[in-house]
Amino acid sequence: MEKINLIREVRELKTHLSYSKNIGFFFGAGTSCALKIPNVEQLTTDIETELKDESKANFTAIKEDLKTIITDRNANIEDILNHIRRIREITCEVKTKSYQGITGESAKTLDIEICKIIYQIIAAKEAVADISQTKKFFAWLSMLNRDFSKEIFTTNYDLIIEKSLEASQIPYFDGFVGSFEPFFWQESIDQFVSKNDLTQNWIRLWKILLPIRWT
Repeated sequence: MEKINLIREVRELKTHLSYSKNIGFFFGAGTSCALKIPNVEQLTTDIETELKDESKANFTAIKEDLKTIITDRNANIEDILNHIRRIREITCEVKTKSYQGITGESAKTLDIEICKIIYQIIAAKEAVADISQTKKFFAWLSMLNRDFSKEIFTTNYDLIIEKSLEASQIPYFDGFVGSFEPFFWQESIDQFVSKNDLTQNWIRLWKILLPIRWT
């Protein structure tokens, strides 16, 4: 296997970043894992540990059912939540209808309980996470002079990026509008932001999965 020339890679990255072009950054699970925030596999295990009684039994039953659908890996919490929500849909969330012994009412209860546990686990880890390095990165990104919007993409559930931006008082936009019941504004993605627009220098934060505050 060819060894990576770190100095060469850094120089090439510096060259790319020096151009006045539209460059986006993708933050994957490694960003959160470096701050001791669990990835989806660990989160799945932690959630199963926290569940009790009927909820735990239903969780286990869904995992077993998914083994017939997902054969190349273990089902994670994203797979399980998707399956639970399919059950909620086909049973209309009522206790008189069920799938594999799980009623619609129980599926709804399990969904809500899992989301609460996810929030508790992630929030506890975030509270002690050292975000100094992410703050430095976004401070640097904010100072860059670009003709295009600066975009961040992430699949992470946590709010590390949001906290880092807000701690540095850097304006950003995540596509949601409102404060009582925020809604996603599709036009914010499709519309080109001109140089004279007040929000042109705002960082665009696109979360491919909903963050925990929307669960």
